[in-house]
Amino acid sequence: MNHIRSYLRKLGEVKLGMIIAFIGILMGILFSKLFQGLYWNQIDILSKDYFETIKNTSIEYSVLLQYVMWKNFRIFILFWIFSATAFGIPYIAASICYGGFQIGFFVSVILMKYHMK
Repeated sequence: MNHIRSYLRKLGEVKLGMIIAFIGILMGILFSKLFQGLYWNQIDILSKDYFETIKNTSIEYSVLLQYVMWKNFRIFILFWIFSATAFGIPYIAASICYGGFQIGFFVSVILMKYHMK
């Protein structure tokens, strides 16, 4: 255990974060391939009807701004609170891994949907 701990100290926080994000990306790609049958027929990304729906929808920009600001502020508050406790490091690691998972899943699904290689 001490060998792993000393290796992680030598590695540094940034490189460790990049490794955690890369693990999340690999998990996202893996999950998109394994569970393709569950979501594949429900994907209508970039269809003409979808763009028309977005184009014709009226948007209340002040409500949208409040929603986005509150959502981002809530995430910031959670990071701030957890950083002051022992849950901070695992929470940040899980958040980095989750972000990598989202990136890997999204890119993999887009590439599979439009047959890009």
